[in-house]
Amino acid sequence: MRWDDSIFSGTHGKWTWIVVRQMIRDLPALTREHHAGQRLCITAFDSGPITPSADELSLGWTLVGDVMVSPPLTPQLQIPFDTHDEWYVFRSLPDSLTVTDRYVNYCGFNLADPHTMAGSQDASWDRTNYDWLIPIQRRFWADIERLDPSSYVCSGDADTVVTRDQEFAARFLDIARAIAG
Repeated sequence: MRWDDSIFSGTHGKWTWIVVRQMIRDLPALTREHHAGQRLCITAFDSGPITPSADELSLGWTLVGDVMVSPPLTPQLQIPFDTHDEWYVFRSLPDSLTVTDRYVNYCGFNLADPHTMAGSQDASWDRTNYDWLIPIQRRFWADIERLDPSSYVCSGDADTVVTRDQEFAARFLDIARAIAG
């Protein structure tokens, strides 16, 4: 992967991950479609916590700590969507929804190997300019492995999907490639 690629992808254990350097507007619909019946947990909405409105509460949304939890996903359920949003999707909710960080808030966060990206730059550039990603990626993967969601989805400076669902990953990648041209 080169530092200036518009799409990064790879695997980490049982996870497939894709990072796209643009916003995929169909992300809520795509997430609902591939995770029907599962629960979506919003850990960041426009960079911070979100509280369900009275209308959302009446539809079954709840608040667990500072995480907004959906009722089982259906094609009709409206998912709050702005910029700098972060979601975890679960077949069944874990005992704890505590996350170490809101990774969507790190400008330039991605899951590509920092050393590979640095190595693809011009030889005169600083080879350590991606080192800040290393500890953040470690915390991220520790959270993913501890929480074990079906999928992680975020939309910020880049849109990111981490999933065990290969159909979801393939569809997200197809849409990203179509948009990237």
